[in-house]
Amino acid sequence: MYYNNESTSSKVKEDDDDYYACFKILQIADIHLGEAENLDWGPEQDRKTWLVLDRVLKLEQPDLIVLSGDQLTGNNCKENATAYYQMLGEFLSKYNTPWATIFGNHDDLGFVDPVDGKQNPEPKYSRRDLLEIDQSFPLSLSQLGPDHVFGTSNYVLDILNHEGGPVLAAQILLLDSGGGSLPEVIDESQLKWLHEQQQGNTINIPAVAFQHIPTLSHAYHTNSQQLHDECTGMNGDHGMAPLESDAGIVQALVEAKRYLFLAVGHNHGNDYCCPYHSHSEKNSNNNSATTTMDEAASREHLFSSAFHLCFGRHSGYGGYGKWERGARVYELKKRIDFHDAREKGGEPHNEERNSIRWKSWVRLESGEIIDQV
Repeated sequence: MYYNNESTSSKVKEDDDDYYACFKILQIADIHLGEAENLDWGPEQDRKTWLVLDRVLKLEQPDLIVLSGDQLTGNNCKENATAYYQMLGEFLSKYNTPWATIFGNHDDLGFVDPVDGKQNPEPKYSRRDLLEIDQSFPLSLSQLGPDHVFGTSNYVLDILNHEGGPVLAAQILLLDSGGGSLPEVIDESQLKWLHEQQQGNTINIPAVAFQHIPTLSHAYHTNSQQLHDECTGMNGDHGMAPLESDAGIVQALVEAKRYLFLAVGHNHGNDYCCPYHSHSEKNSNNNSATTTMDEAASREHLFSSAFHLCFGRHSGYGGYGKWERGARVYELKKRIDFHDAREKGGEPHNEERNSIRWKSWVRLESGEIIDQV
């Protein structure tokens, strides 16, 4: 698989006599650079953040980095917020891995004076100012969204399969969930734009999605009829801080029948993934006294077939929380049946071309892998 940027190559692996083109996304969540920049402990946090990122990037060697918001603690940056984006771009460029950025609720938050506590509600920089710095680096795939759509960082990236010629294999949807200078919402204009993106040859193309702030649907949940949690990962916040309104974004992604997951950040103590259930499905599960599959088979089916709602792992030492830092990784695997294709003298069937398996895990700063989905 490739991005539109053809310098990004796929990894092809052999697995039980089949071959898979693998595409790995590493989500960097809530690094909060610039926090308490005038105090001794602030710059020390940033130094430790660089070490975390260096560790996980070297261990995982992803094909794409998604910066999923709150790259800054903007309310602590009086004049030099763009300088932190410059430092971040210079740092990431060393790893020769492309990245895509979306904004969070702290990136363009108005400055709060640490001495008298007075707040300037209007930051001296904008999301567009930060994006211009980000885009100045050759490896940045970040884009400015359409002017008529709420927010700044709304765009789609294509993953191309070059086996047998460039073919659209998957897409990555990146959404601006507001905050900072904007309301914390997903807006109707974004849903309308999303529907416009799902026309023509993209209708059956697998896709994944990222935004910063979770929806109400991202709540941790369990199945009361079985002896296991349906969610995998840490629920350290024991709750979450969702959007003020989300215009039904989760339902829109589910109804599109092509999205694998919607990943967010924002809540530093959470890194779990949950299969999505509609209200009717939840009620049906809760009212059922029996199950037709045993626990292990049910769980396997759930995580292989359902749309998922995921949190990234808190990656930076800025921001609240004492949990070990790390990053959530998402691996997309597309089957390539070389033998079948050779025998038939052509490409695999459409259903094979459009099917993608995925899995996810958290890579900790220590190097340990946890919370595998």
